[in-house]
Amino acid sequence: MQMDDHQVDFQIYGPRVFTLLSGAMILENNHITKCRKLLSLFITGSCIVMGLALITTEILDTKHIYDLQSFAERLNPIFFHILGIYKWISAIMKFDDLQVLINMIKNSHKHFSRIDEDDKGNKHYKQKIENFKKKMSWFALIWLCICSCGIIQWCSTAIIYDFHNRFTAGKAVNASSRHLPYFGLFPWNINTKTKYIATFAFQLLSGYQTSMGHAIFEILYLTILATGCLHLEYLNECMTNEKCYSLDSSDRYYVDEKFYRKIKNCMISHQSILEYKLTTIYGKNQYT
Repeated sequence: MQMDDHQVDFQIYGPRVFTLLSGAMILENNHITKCRKLLSLFITGSCIVMGLALITTEILDTKHIYDLQSFAERLNPIFFHILGIYKWISAIMKFDDLQVLINMIKNSHKHFSRIDEDDKGNKHYKQKIENFKKKMSWFALIWLCICSCGIIQWCSTAIIYDFHNRFTAGKAVNASSRHLPYFGLFPWNINTKTKYIATFAFQLLSGYQTSMGHAIFEILYLTILATGCLHLEYLNECMTNEKCYSLDSSDRYYVDEKFYRKIKNCMISHQSILEYKLTTIYGKNQYT
């Protein structure tokens, strides 16, 4: 059975995950308009600028470190935000290398779709791919929720502190004494309720952007590695589940042409796997 071109074409990510990664300017999407691309570029640029602004305010506030406790309170958020923005920016800067890597995965998929040339074999591989996409989509959704809830929980701690001081400890709480999610030095004095709400919203949104940098990078990288594991697993099934013939057969003249063709396709597929796995681990696409 010969595979059609549209059957051979392979999207490593499901539609929702692909929309997320292309919207973050990490993967190329040829099916959107120029206006939508410009909108994605503007939103991504704004998110990165907000994250960098948050990091700047935190670094400027390090002059208020006087003891080990104040050092620990400021150090953890700074490194978390720097790492999140770094992952996002590095993925964007490696845009072309990522496209090469994705194309190598697609090329590997073409070889795998031809290992089993009968209908049963092709159906089995197609089913594994669909199950893989569903699992990766669930992983992306759950991980995005975890990262989002983590930022919300961190920022809500400031509100909980204020409620505790006001209703439990009986302390007076005003705009200048309210807690913020992160320590920072700002070019304005937080002496009104409006300025406090604006500063809180800025830190919440900026912190969310850096958290998305972590989530997007990890979804991208783990999915690439998981695809390689899926291909290796399927390759192992094709090599070990052959019941009619044995690779250790002493008389190779009796092994039919179909089995030799399967072995050849398996070896080609194995080579393509090694190419993009080595590129991921040792090549230019190593982001860790």
